[in-house]
Amino acid sequence: WGNLAVSLMTAIAFIYGALAAGRWMEGIIPAIFAFFFHFGREILKDLEDRAGDAIVSCLAVDRRDRPKSPGDFADELRTHFTTTRRVRRAAVQHRRRLLCGGLGFAAAGILWTVLDALRPSKDERLFQQGLAHLKAHEYDAAITSLSESLLLNLNAPHVVFARGLAYLGRDMHGYAITDFLEAAKQQPTFAVMECLAYSSLLDKQFEPATAFYERALLAAPESEQARLLLNQAYSLLKERKYKRSYRTVSRAIDRDTEFAAARHCRATMIYSSNTANLTSPRQAVEDIERALKGGEATWVLEAAAARVYATVATMTGEDYRDRILTHARSAAMKGARPN
Repeated sequence: WGNLAVSLMTAIAFIYGALAAGRWMEGIIPAIFAFFFHFGREILKDLEDRAGDAIVSCLAVDRRDRPKSPGDFADELRTHFTTTRRVRRAAVQHRRRLLCGGLGFAAAGILWTVLDALRPSKDERLFQQGLAHLKAHEYDAAITSLSESLLLNLNAPHVVFARGLAYLGRDMHGYAITDFLEAAKQQPTFAVMECLAYSSLLDKQFEPATAFYERALLAAPESEQARLLLNQAYSLLKERKYKRSYRTVSRAIDRDTEFAAARHCRATMIYSSNTANLTSPRQAVEDIERALKGGEATWVLEAAAARVYATVATMTGEDYRDRILTHARSAAMKGARPN
């Protein structure tokens, strides 16, 4: 039992080490190797100690622990030396084979351990599989793989975030918001906060979307701030906070003066009764011209330009008939549906 106890103590150290890394199954192979290595060593050492134990027993204080007779003592020594000589003789004769076998066994154990450590864990493999499905727009398969990965490792915000993207691709906005909120508790990064704001916007939760865009702005790089401000302005429009929306889209233009989408958004405020008093005809004309110059001339932009010019002409009396006709005709040619 002592040999088993020593062997188990040396083997279990590998299990504890793997458990500390959160991958306890990875330590099973080296633990088995260590157990058998030390168990064989302990047995060999017991054989070597038998002669010494027999001699020490002659000096025992308790007579019951001493050999019963000189003959018993001689038999014990004879048995030990006979066994020891046989083991030594065989070891000397086959020392090369024993050495090669031991080294091969040790090398195989080390190689297996290294390969097993380098191989991704099962939850990581499921995560990579889910990402592959996500990139291929196979959202149901991605959700399944990522959910299985989370069953194995709950403390994985990147997996929760990826599953939220898959839910977003399936237009399951409520589930996406839940996952993004969970990911934001552990890693409130710019990407997580933006996705949380966007999914809230799609779910028509405009007030939370505005707040999430504000948090995303705090972590966003400067190159992304104008775009986030425009999205926040749209959310504010849906909340009917028109003045704040106008200020927000103006901030986006201040960050990037050539931002065509923001120019387009502010220009269209001229023909809404709720926001017409926030801008001016001159500013609306400048914004739509800059949007036409810097952005892609889609039918939406062409139709908006025609309507902006028509509204400004009504407000100021200026003649914009040629521009109105040009942009209306262009919008019709590019696919605008007549009202």
